[in-house]
Amino acid sequence: MTLIYSSINFLVFFLVLFFLLRKPVGSFLKKRKTTFITNSKEAAEIFANARSRSDEAELRLKNIKTTGEDFIKQVISAAENNSKNMVQEAKRYVEYSTEEAKRIVEAEERSARGRVKNEFVSMIMDSSRDEFMTGMNELAVNKYIDGAEKR
Repeated sequence: MTLIYSSINFLVFFLVLFFLLRKPVGSFLKKRKTTFITNSKEAAEIFANARSRSDEAELRLKNIKTTGEDFIKQVISAAENNSKNMVQEAKRYVEYSTEEAKRIVEAEERSARGRVKNEFVSMIMDSSRDEFMTGMNELAVNKYIDGAEKR
């Protein structure tokens, strides 16, 4: 008989909790889903933007190489008439341009990775905070239930 009363009491308690917490928990879960989707889209956009910048920088690097190679050919033909110093100067220019382009590409990639990393860490922190608050609410409910059972 006590088992029946306890079961009925538990069922009533569960129904009261269900009706009281249904809307707040539902809205919390919808908000969390929306936040996650928004953050995921933003991270994807940032990553795509970083990728396009990286591709543009690589294209510029390739153009610099081809332009530099053409310049070397012109200087070599002129150097046959003038001197060997012009060839050395052209090679140094190509090397400098290539190194500068590589530095620009690397800087763009580091910058893009940093932004993606910061967005990802921010997204993880928001998610962790939400999960922590959910866990704290569950812990408080469990303590209340334990206290009610002791009485």
